[in-house]
Amino acid sequence: MEVEIPLITTQNTLNLCNGDITVSVVGNFVGLIWSTGQNGGNAIQVSQPGTISVTGQDLNGCPAASQDIEIIETVPPPLTTVPVAPITICGNSATVTASAGFVSYSWSNGATTISTTVNMPGIISVSATDNNGCTVSSGPINIVTGSSVAVPVEPAVAAICDGVPATLSAGDGFTNYEWSNGATGQEITVSSTGFYSVTATDDNGCPGSSPLVEVISSQFPISNFSYTQNAGGYTVNFDNQSQNGLEYEWTFDSIGTSPLPDPSFTFPEYGPYYVTLIITNPCGSDTIEKLIVVTPVGIEDVSSGAKFALSPNPADEYFILRGTTPIQGILNLRMFDSSGRIVSTEQFPASKDINRKFDISSLMKGLYIIEIQPIEGASRMKLFKK
Repeated sequence: MEVEIPLITTQNTLNLCNGDITVSVVGNFVGLIWSTGQNGGNAIQVSQPGTISVTGQDLNGCPAASQDIEIIETVPPPLTTVPVAPITICGNSATVTASAGFVSYSWSNGATTISTTVNMPGIISVSATDNNGCTVSSGPINIVTGSSVAVPVEPAVAAICDGVPATLSAGDGFTNYEWSNGATGQEITVSSTGFYSVTATDDNGCPGSSPLVEVISSQFPISNFSYTQNAGGYTVNFDNQSQNGLEYEWTFDSIGTSPLPDPSFTFPEYGPYYVTLIITNPCGSDTIEKLIVVTPVGIEDVSSGAKFALSPNPADEYFILRGTTPIQGILNLRMFDSSGRIVSTEQFPASKDINRKFDISSLMKGLYIIEIQPIEGASRMKLFKK
């Protein structure tokens, strides 16, 4: 008659999901041969699934054998937590929930339910057992302290421009946007002036709010200016004639800038300069550029009865002098650059109907002074070579 050899294992489950299983013989038996081929020894360690059994004799020499033990291996579902670590406590506490699919849970703070509440920073962990007896752990979960956050809104000052509604946009990275006028969503359109704000929740679940954003009624800007030159110097005063501007950006021919509405600027020398004005308000911006000429102040027609005109002015390759003078004889024309240097001279007879063409193609771009000197007096005019 065959005697049964009782066997025991180191785990209360025959599932390798929790590690290797040691199978041991209970009692005194000799000549043990395991089904794995191992001879002798009262125990073996099993790391692969399969059927385990052992045969041998009892101390009386009677044959003995164990029953088969089926060793299995299953993969438990992953154990995760929500929110994803690190978990931020926004306020008094936060709830941490483990993933479903397990029959029991064990938190490091003593909780045994699928969720637990934490109210202070630190580290917690959770383990869970599935219906196959497999146990998995989440590893350490970092709990940190959070606070309310600021929700950015653009633009900082919005405008209903010529009756067109304004659009307010809250920043990315939030959920549950709620505006002070009752609207929801990250972006809203408003048709009424006033102050608006928004609340939202960040990725950590912390509440956030924006500062107040003012919505005004405005019109699109229109840029314009005029200028006058101070006597005896290179300083020019600018008169801002723009409409609906709130901010101003002047550029003086790459020489300097100014944010003032009505600036004055001193140029380095006489000559032509490009001046740019950009005005801005919440409806947008508008730009104007003008060519101004800084000249020796006081150059005027001072001739005795002579009347002259230059065209075209500004000129490119040539200019035409037209005019009349009561003076008889020879007229002297001299051309000065902005530094006062004579760059050209010419003589021609005076007449009642002067119409003469002068070649200036070889001259540099800039401001020139044309002086026509009759027998008495002189006539001076400004010419710009482009």
